[in-house]
Amino acid sequence: MSKEREYHDDGSYTDRYDDHRNTSITYNSDGSTREHSRDENAFWGHSVGDSNVRVTYDEDGDTINVQSLK
Repeated sequence: MSKEREYHDDGSYTDRYDDHRNTSITYNSDGSTREHSRDENAFWGHSVGDSNVRVTYDEDGDTINVQSLK
């Protein structure tokens, strides 16, 4: 699994991984996690089938956005 890093004007940066869930993690300029997202199956807790939503979580792990991939 490799990653690509993108830097932002405010000093934050995002690491994007080429894993099967298209994981990305955005860090604040001090290195703390701002948010992370990954592709998931809408049937939470099940690993059967293709991912059909992209879920974004805040620094506390709370869901802040769900977006359809279909």
